[in-house]
Amino acid sequence: MLTSPTNKAAAIFSIGALTVCPSFSIFYAIDSSLAPRFMLLSFILLITTGLLLWKKELANFKQFNSIGVLLLLFYLLNLSTVLWSNSFAESIFESQKMLLWFGVFFNAVVFYQTYPSFKKWAFKSSIVLTFIGGAIALIQMAQLPTVNAHTLYNINAICGHKNLFSSLLFLLLMFSLQGVLYLQNTWRKLAVFSTMLLFSFIVVLQTRAVWLGFFFTLFTFGVLFFWKFRQIIPKKTLAKIAIAVGLLLGGIVTFYVVKGDYQEFVKRFYVPRYNRSETAQERITLWNKTACLIKKHPLTGVGAGQWKTHYGECSIAGLYRIELHNVQFQRPHNDFLWVFAETGILGFVVYILIFVWLIIASIAYLKKETNNKKALSISIYLSFLLGYLLIAAFDFPKERIEHLIYTALLLAFLSSELTSAGYLKAIKFPKWVNLGVGAMLVALILNVVIGGYRIKGEYYTAYMITAKHQQKWNALIHYAHKAQSVFYQLDPTAAPLNWYIGTAYFTLGNADAAITNFKQAYQYSPYSQHITNDLASCYEVKGQHEKAKSLYQESIRISPTFEDPRLNLGAIYYNEKNYTEALKWVESVTEDLPRKKQYLETIKKKLKKQ
Repeated sequence: MLTSPTNKAAAIFSIGALTVCPSFSIFYAIDSSLAPRFMLLSFILLITTGLLLWKKELANFKQFNSIGVLLLLFYLLNLSTVLWSNSFAESIFESQKMLLWFGVFFNAVVFYQTYPSFKKWAFKSSIVLTFIGGAIALIQMAQLPTVNAHTLYNINAICGHKNLFSSLLFLLLMFSLQGVLYLQNTWRKLAVFSTMLLFSFIVVLQTRAVWLGFFFTLFTFGVLFFWKFRQIIPKKTLAKIAIAVGLLLGGIVTFYVVKGDYQEFVKRFYVPRYNRSETAQERITLWNKTACLIKKHPLTGVGAGQWKTHYGECSIAGLYRIELHNVQFQRPHNDFLWVFAETGILGFVVYILIFVWLIIASIAYLKKETNNKKALSISIYLSFLLGYLLIAAFDFPKERIEHLIYTALLLAFLSSELTSAGYLKAIKFPKWVNLGVGAMLVALILNVVIGGYRIKGEYYTAYMITAKHQQKWNALIHYAHKAQSVFYQLDPTAAPLNWYIGTAYFTLGNADAAITNFKQAYQYSPYSQHITNDLASCYEVKGQHEKAKSLYQESIRISPTFEDPRLNLGAIYYNEKNYTEALKWVESVTEDLPRKKQYLETIKKKLKKQ
């Protein structure tokens, strides 16, 4: 069965990329899944793609398609932004994630068209992953004292966050339904059970973005069903489905009545209540900041992986969790705005075309084709694709490796079916394709190296942060240098490691070393209110007052409620004997701080003597 290299590569891909990788974690990394899965997937694709190239299996592959070309172009556009990004490490990491997206698609398309059993293997792998994630989630749920919107965040299973787990379950549900359609005997029964399990978890976990995507998927599929299939599915089958769904919903309601907050669960379906919530207002503010960023950089974008260090360019006013609680956002909770902000108009258009082209081709297919089983399969893919796009408009599935794997699989399977049927143009591989695949192998080797450096960086960053809390400044400097590399320059909250080092040197009284590191931190993250404030303080210590004033004012522009630079400006003007200006800045401080009271008394005494 596994005699040919293609078959062996397909087996490695099915088990490794579709089951092992999405559940793989290294717990001493701060983000236990992102970099480890990045590295593991790169290694798996290196093996499978290498096997195809080494054994010349690509010579038998005839039909690539336009979706693959768009994915490759999207990767290259991301990669090109490295040339103007502030942080090379973050830009190359984000770009190479897009290579993995293309790599999974490329492998899946080759296996789908050259190895007939691969499709069923993929469905089986998704079912196994469902049971792995579901088992962990059930254990986590059993440990909850009660179930409500807040305690549910403790259920993340194989993902870093509850909402990400929900969106992964949504993608897995699509493949479980395909398993019900195409698998036989025991595996078909497991696919049915997997479908019920996934449906239950999606409802129970209360992730509203996923609910929205899920209901839109149901609506879309309902429209397609009544258009295409209502005459061909037996009424008994429909009745069984209705009974199963009713029992599931009844079980979920009973579960919440017994263990959870039933009234809170019902309220989460009320959309106007969400629109008035702090979460919704914060998300809208983030979108507005991102739209501002797009207006400032419409052509080139700020660079792949750079949104998190650039959104302060449009000020963080209105983002109260940042201003008051020092929470740092890593993405705008909208993949489309995120892509536009980082890769510019061309990257955005290519990204949108990937999905729009598939949607148009799928509708054209459904209008004409009469093969009911294939049409039903296409309808499932199309419905879930539309639901996924709605989820991506409120969340950030593009960031995570497991989501990239299963969205690439969706794109590969759907585009392959449409290409075979003639609704997408088949593209023959050029003669120099082996050179391109060879280049991809080199890039995948680079990925493994990048992943290793980032895991090492997070390992030492954890020690560095502990040293900071313990005020062990020399230890902090040691661990920060251990963590730092050309592929790891920012911690997972987007704070440059040089900022930590600069803080340590400043506290130790070494202003020269501090200013060197703060300058580097400022280069990586030029719109952080803390970095601009700390660099300004170093300039002030060195007697460079005008530079200090300029940066303090920039820090206030970024964060209007940040009080430190206002007091610092007051101190500078006081030392310059410009007491009126000093009074203005100190009085602009809204908090009742001891320094403010002290400064006001001193300044007012000076003004009385004038």
